[in-house]
Amino acid sequence: MSKAIFAVLLAFSLSPAAYTAVSALGNLQAAIEEQLSLLDAEPSNANLWNDLANLLALDRQLDDAQTAYLRALELSPESTEVLFNLSMVLEQLNDEPEALRSYYDLLQLDPLNAWAHYRVGAIHEARGDREQALAHYSEAFYQDPNLLRVRLNPHIVENKLVVEALLSRDGAFSPVSPLPRLFVDRERIVALLVPPVPSQEEFEAAAQEGAVDESPATEPSSRSLEAKPIEEQDKPTRSPSKKRRKKGKNG
Repeated sequence: MSKAIFAVLLAFSLSPAAYTAVSALGNLQAAIEEQLSLLDAEPSNANLWNDLANLLALDRQLDDAQTAYLRALELSPESTEVLFNLSMVLEQLNDEPEALRSYYDLLQLDPLNAWAHYRVGAIHEARGDREQALAHYSEAFYQDPNLLRVRLNPHIVENKLVVEALLSRDGAFSPVSPLPRLFVDRERIVALLVPPVPSQEEFEAAAQEGAVDESPATEPSSRSLEAKPIEEQDKPTRSPSKKRRKKGKNG
């Protein structure tokens, strides 16, 4: 039995949830391939570009993810989902000025976005801009008190500015809970990443089979974007532009 198959069987024996996580990672390349195929037919669909970019970001193809987000933004300039996702990947790429500008663009469209306020606060804190950091942290907690949960937001641990921001607010909190990495067609993407959990009969049959293919469970797609940037792919025909939108305030 191959190590890959054994790992999946072991994960499933521990819990269906563990099996699901292993399977999702194994299907990431297939999901990217499927998303590209959809874009072949609909190259001007901003939602498809956004969700492709999210999959690329999960696969740590951050430069290609940024390119895909920018293409989505060209097609849908006022999409708060795309702006939020783009801002996060810019942070991951350590492009702090562009990330901050992108977050401010988002806040112009959605002034109550708690996560955007929090990330703007974190960037200003890293820059040593204490007053701006306090203002945005405070607004973030006011809009979404769930950001105070350590499991959701471990950045708050032992952060003095966060504590000070909390003390600066005496109003009632309102429950708003945005979700990072915002997929547009979430159910379809989940279906691409996560196959059905095997039945008990299928699991027992696989465990008893013994003779299995020794090749890796998942091979990178022949259209892997790690080997070839999006703009050099033969499909889709139109590539994302690196042209930035107008600057937001304070960016």
